[in-house]
Amino acid sequence: MNQAGTATERRTYQFDEFLVDPVRRVLRRDGEPVSVTPKALSILIVLLERPGEVVDKAELFQKVWPDTRAMYAKSFRGSI
Repeated sequence: MNQAGTATERRTYQFDEFLVDPVRRVLRRDGEPVSVTPKALSILIVLLERPGEVVDKAELFQKVWPDTRAMYAKSFRGSI
């Protein structure tokens, strides 16, 4: 996976034929936009921000659903 950009440029994440732009919130495959739900894209971005690391469920939940106190396990599993 490559991270493109500098401090003055927008950061993007590239892996295989995919490119993720977290600022514009777009996922592209071979340059073409890929339809993905906002929550799925948020989950992908959180994981891409931590390459090679394990992101536990509590941290993922806090970053993707920050205003939610409780979440049902079935809903969480359905999102990932």
